Amino acid sequence: MSFRDRLIRFIETDVVGKDDASIEPEQSLLDDGLMDSIGLLRVIAFVESETGVRIPDARVTPINFESVVAIESLVAELRDS
Repeated sequence: MSFRDRLIRFIETDVVGKDDASIEPEQSLLDDGLMDSIGLLRVIAFVESETGVRIPDARVTPINFESVVAIESLVAELRDS
């Protein structure tokens, strides 16, 4: 299972809290009300645990956590730096 798939599954079950939730990679997690501040913290912990990439506080911005695609881009950028 890819990181994207694991991340989507985590958000659907552990953040949104619905096994039948269906999140698209480019869907706005924030504008669609799928993730609040507590959800964001949970996603950060999940991402750091799954990837081994530490997300600096300065990078915790709405644009970096807007969607699954944005989170993937952030992780890729941090891995490359």
